[in-house]
Amino acid sequence: MDRSDTLVKALVARRNKIAHGETMTISNLGEYEPFERATTLVMHELAVAVLDLLDERRYVKLERSEQDETQQPPLAAQSSSSPVI
Repeated sequence: MDRSDTLVKALVARRNKIAHGETMTISNLGEYEPFERATTLVMHELAVAVLDLLDERRYVKLERSEQDETQQPPLAAQSSSSPVI
């Protein structure tokens, strides 16, 4: 993924230069194929991550009673023995 990150950052930098008026010449379409593959990979990984979150319903806010059940009690409440000093 590191290579994809580098390629996507380079593509964004090129896009920003064009947006700010610099002329960028594309010598051939093959020059952009690695950028296309990297960008497609990033989009695919994002889509998979979103689908995983939807499947796990991690976007749903828990009700107060459900939150209480999933949280660990404070350390003092876990043990009836004397506190550790």
